Amino acid sequence: MNRQSKGFIPGFKDFQHVTVSVSNVDRALAFYRDLLGFPVLGRLYYPNQVGLVIDFLDIGNNGILEIFSFKVPTKTTEWIPDDLQLGMRHIAFKVHNVDATAARLKAAGVEFTLEPTDATGGVRIAFFKDPDGTLLEIIQGDLKYHIPGQAPLPTPPAGGAPAGSELCYDHVTLTVSDLDKALAFYQGILGFPVLGQLNMNDDRGFVITYLQFGNSVLELFSFARPTIYHTWNPDETVLGLKHIGMLVDDVFAVADRLKSAGVRIIYPPNHALGGVDTCFFADPDGNALELINGTCTYDE
Repeated sequence: MNRQSKGFIPGFKDFQHVTVSVSNVDRALAFYRDLLGFPVLGRLYYPNQVGLVIDFLDIGNNGILEIFSFKVPTKTTEWIPDDLQLGMRHIAFKVHNVDATAARLKAAGVEFTLEPTDATGGVRIAFFKDPDGTLLEIIQGDLKYHIPGQAPLPTPPAGGAPAGSELCYDHVTLTVSDLDKALAFYQGILGFPVLGQLNMNDDRGFVITYLQFGNSVLELFSFARPTIYHTWNPDETVLGLKHIGMLVDDVFAVADRLKSAGVRIIYPPNHALGGVDTCFFADPDGNALELINGTCTYDE
């Protein structure tokens, strides 16, 4: 918490997307598009062995949800309902009234794992699942940190919630094995400022660290107790959260900067479908992050 971020890594522009693999795209769209109110921006078809189709949804705050679906059967999620498990844990959305949004979703048959409750940090939250069991959170209010961090860095303006939705993208959460190593990466290399921390009243030594991720937030869970090993699986057909994408001005230049800093590149920079450039790299726990630049041209 003593380190101050002087600025995002050169070339960084904003958070861009989070990706989820689903077993049934029609059911997923009925949930994310129709029930949660996230408009579809477009669709891409990948001519690969699994018949990947990507639907791009506007989740607000300049963010996109990428829904992966396939022509082949999907595989069971590796996610378990224990926050000690490393890797991506959930996606969270701000709402004006958690209780009202939860009541509407429950009336539609959505399964909740945590009923609306007042939480540490002065916010009200609830947790629920998508049709494949991916965990989602809704939040009301602004956090009051136990340990304040630095002021946010300036970013491009964000558009707020999509028209017709009461939900607006807020953050994505990762459990990390070593907070110091995670901060050396996310704060030290990527330049994400630490906005603050919460010390949870928890016998596991649970600490939540909040970093600015452009117009959104990266939430890191860390524990004094040993974590449960899990790492990113490159098999796209495994259900659940897959990776996080960040918008940059030049994928090739930013990838070179990351390599110079000792970051492991998973898939090197390339020209991808849709007229964009992409590159995948790994954090200290092996989680996949994507660089992307350009404006995607959709197939439909």
